[in-house]
Amino acid sequence: MKKEVVKKKQCYKENEGKSHGALFSCPGSVERKAGRPCAGKTGKNFLDVARMVANAIEGVPAQRSGWYFNNAFTEPLSKKDNNRSEARNSKILSPINIARLKKELAKVKVLWVFGEKAKQVVEVLLNQGCLAGVKICYARHLSMQSLNTGVKKDVLGNCIRKGQVGATSLRLAVIAKEIENEMKNMD
Repeated sequence: MKKEVVKKKQCYKENEGKSHGALFSCPGSVERKAGRPCAGKTGKNFLDVARMVANAIEGVPAQRSGWYFNNAFTEPLSKKDNNRSEARNSKILSPINIARLKKELAKVKVLWVFGEKAKQVVEVLLNQGCLAGVKICYARHLSMQSLNTGVKKDVLGNCIRKGQVGATSLRLAVIAKEIENEMKNMD
């Protein structure tokens, strides 16, 4: 009897070929379940940031369909399933992974990079002469943990209190403003 091959649903990239890209560290359990990158709260947070920046800068897509999503590592990782939510440096910086990203990011003209692992990969690509002419913006990861522990003040410099109504929106506005400023400084 022939063994049936079950193909894993790819969840690390989406909308290949778009000129605007968003690079995250790696898919997690939510992405595995959804079968697409940047799903769940992180995906919602990304769209909120994209819409804020799109309101300030012409040409920035405000909808998910306008963005090419990718990850510095292809395998979904989660603390529950893998006892880690980030790939090891040896995995993300491997020659095979770097070659994959060179190819997959080749058409991107604007790249928003979220998180330290994604930033490490982009720095390697830049050192290898890749991504020439690409407008690159670095930002903290858009997970709730990253936002809650790393963004303590709103765009006006006021403290964001734990449990404050609208705290996530205030934190996302800070990230959006940082990206907006980076993009404006590139022109």
